[in-house]
Amino acid sequence: MGDWSHSNFITYLKFQLGQRTDLSAATDDSADLYGIWVNLAYRELTTTVKLLGKEYNFFFPETEANATDTTTDGTNYIDTPSDCLYVEDIFDETNIRWLEPIPHRQFVQYTDRADTSAEGDPTEWVRRGSYIYLHPTPATTSDSLRIYYKARVDNLVTTGTTIIGAEWDEIILQLALLKALRWTNDYEALSTEATSLGALLDAQSTLYHREELGREPMVRPSVLWLRRGQGYKT
Repeated sequence: MGDWSHSNFITYLKFQLGQRTDLSAATDDSADLYGIWVNLAYRELTTTVKLLGKEYNFFFPETEANATDTTTDGTNYIDTPSDCLYVEDIFDETNIRWLEPIPHRQFVQYTDRADTSAEGDPTEWVRRGSYIYLHPTPATTSDSLRIYYKARVDNLVTTGTTIIGAEWDEIILQLALLKALRWTNDYEALSTEATSLGALLDAQSTLYHREELGREPMVRPSVLWLRRGQGYKT
């Protein structure tokens, strides 16, 4: 998690903006413009793929979530987790297999999609609103489906810190500053600060990709081949 609390972010942002009191709420920091800008920045960083007009492939392990739901006989959907931004995969833990994602149009074309006389173990899914629709319609109650998804972050309040690492604290602060400058129409400062933030984002963009490097197999030549190449006899 982060090191800076919501109150810390507000204090630092207020300092950067010259301690302007006209942007502060008297009692409730969740209604404070400073606090609003911080939460907008936090949510934008963790949900968007493009910042400052550039595409970034950010990966936040802390927002990778999973939840289970169970099927109901004759009901062709399960609930989408309430904090779900998008669904990545669904695994049937009862029948030990992955369900395949399909387009919504394909699901609608299935004439048996709501036919309780044409039931079986689901093999496909598609999300639509607050439901994840299954095909075929489940024939049993209580099959366990594990939903893997990207979760939305909750707004920060008072002493609460981010769920992502402290290495992102300064970036959230600077992104909040850009929002403040845009809202207050200070476009000259906005341009300068955007350049500084872009450098921070570039430096941080591949941070977690290093974890993937350890999963890439290394192809090594045979020792016998190396010896032949150096004139050794085998």
